[in-house]
Amino acid sequence: MSDRLNSPTTKEEVQRFIDDEIQESLHLDYKDSRALSKNKKDEIIKDVTSFANADGGMIIYGVKEEGHLPKDIDGGIDNTLIDREWIDQILSTNISPMIDGIQINQIPFSDSHSLFVINVPKSYQGPHQSIDKKYYKRYNFRSSPMDHYEIFDIANRKSRVPSLIKVDVEIIKYMVRLTVENISNYAASNVSFRFSDDFEWPRNQGFPRAFERGIRYFPPGKKFSYYYESSFSAFDETEDIVREFEIHVSYQHPELGRETGETFYINLDDYYGTFIDSDESEKLTKTLKDGFKMIKDSLNNIGRSMK
Repeated sequence: MSDRLNSPTTKEEVQRFIDDEIQESLHLDYKDSRALSKNKKDEIIKDVTSFANADGGMIIYGVKEEGHLPKDIDGGIDNTLIDREWIDQILSTNISPMIDGIQINQIPFSDSHSLFVINVPKSYQGPHQSIDKKYYKRYNFRSSPMDHYEIFDIANRKSRVPSLIKVDVEIIKYMVRLTVENISNYAASNVSFRFSDDFEWPRNQGFPRAFERGIRYFPPGKKFSYYYESSFSAFDETEDIVREFEIHVSYQHPELGRETGETFYINLDDYYGTFIDSDESEKLTKTLKDGFKMIKDSLNNIGRSMK
């Protein structure tokens, strides 16, 4: 049987893995229910990153194994303790950079317990760091620390599949703007955005609609710009403005045939002292001169009226 297997979606399909004695491999790992618990969070994250850094695969929780062979379903995980939302939360907030395209299937086993299957894609945005600041790969039925050359090799995967989307900061006409641009020759679809948990859009303006709802179709060369704050306020430390944050962008990549993404780190302090281009500088100087002339003329008129 091929090493690549269809992910089970029912308890009968999980039982078939057991009946057919499908062995653990580079792409498959069995875990008993105790492994999916809140005090085993570090192990869950390590196992998921190891699959993403290797060749992808799936982890089935709720199955006992001996000698890398599945033996029995152990009864499943208590639904009141673990759910899909909790798993998604720990994976999205504790892995750096975030892994796109993870699928979490909750398979009912009884009225109160479930089995879980985590499907992890091979990542082209790695290497992905676990919660202990180390890098792991799937090797010989387990998660093993990676050597330096392996980390370097995974980092080079990105160059083989070009990124489509770029997020950046622009300072134009005394305004700070966040820009989103398709820098590739391919259209991106189902583009979604995730900001740092503590991020708030300035002055309670609310997120632009595209950041909240996503962009369904993003053609090559298209660029959107969103006003963030005036440059005067953005660089004034007395203003209560978030200047340092992350934006994770996920989208469907036509070359990969699946979801991928990238995390962009924004720090407005990096742009402090940015020069306005010469045309803008001349406009600003002229505006100031005209303003001072108007004030001077007004004062002269007041002086003449008083006389």
